[in-house]
Amino acid sequence: MRFLPFCAALLLASPAAHAQTACIRDFGAFLAQFESSAEFQRNNTRFPLSTVRTDRAALPEPKTVFHFISSPADSQYADAVFPDPARQAAIPLKQRIKKGSGARFVLFARPGTGGTLTFTFEMSAGCWQLIKFEDVFR
Repeated sequence: MRFLPFCAALLLASPAAHAQTACIRDFGAFLAQFESSAEFQRNNTRFPLSTVRTDRAALPEPKTVFHFISSPADSQYADAVFPDPARQAAIPLKQRIKKGSGARFVLFARPGTGGTLTFTFEMSAGCWQLIKFEDVFR
């Protein structure tokens, strides 16, 4: 019976356990990790994820569509994934960061399209989380 508490203590003290719970408070450092790791993105996204899109195929004119993505398994999650640096350069996307009260907004302009991708992050319990994704055409 003494062995069980010892194993639990080792598990809680392991680097893997700390890596899952450690938060990066500095937004610049957080964003660098967020854009380069799909696993880090999934772990730091609040589900259901709120999404806003422009449906350009809607008739008689484009309309705004609101949706919630329930989990990374949701088929629409792939559309809301933050672009990694290689994809940002290939498209190219121009990144801007805006500060709000307790939030950060990462905006990507798509040159020549009038489209903007906006990722909204919020500090919650000392950790940054993606809480909203917008893909809007003006």
